[in-house]
Amino acid sequence: RSGGGLTHLSNILKYVDPLLSSVTEIVVIGSKLTLSKIEDRDFIKKIHYPVFEKNYLIRAIWLNFKLNQLIIKFKSNLLFAPGGSLYTNFRPAVAMSRNSLPIELNEAKRYGFSLIFLRLLILRFVQKKTFYKSDGFIFLTEYSKKNFYKLGWLSKKTIKPKVCVIPHGLDHFKKSHQYKSRIVSNFTKKDPFKIIYVS
Repeated sequence: RSGGGLTHLSNILKYVDPLLSSVTEIVVIGSKLTLSKIEDRDFIKKIHYPVFEKNYLIRAIWLNFKLNQLIIKFKSNLLFAPGGSLYTNFRPAVAMSRNSLPIELNEAKRYGFSLIFLRLLILRFVQKKTFYKSDGFIFLTEYSKKNFYKLGWLSKKTIKPKVCVIPHGLDHFKKSHQYKSRIVSNFTKKDPFKIIYVS
């Protein structure tokens, strides 16, 4: 619906070459915002349902009861869930690990006993369930993959799901500000050179 998941999905669909695979049609079901970010291409079918404008709980209930019907209706061969949650028993299905907070409870505890913390606990349960239900599971980093090993969700003997690491690429962006260029030797401990990543 937003953030990295939507960026990931829109870029995959922007750059995928259907001639290099046997894909004949990709169906994207989502909110108006999600669909507006997906480039129009001949093989992409975009479908909006009003329920995707509702809150998480209503969407989750709807997906639990309606997603299977849609998969059958479109005669789908594969379900891809970039948000990391599967709401159906359809196979084959591939999901992604996008959010480390439900996995790293020490970080999640910083929110104290709150709705955000409760939401992260629910997401932890959903992600674990999704992981074991998936045929394929994509991690964005080796770090997040290692966390699944630490939890015991993934082991060297795991047959299913098949896992891989596919990092996000870097999208082109426009400079909104002009910066004075400075050489590295001009930086000091009091005026350090900083590189930050805000997620």
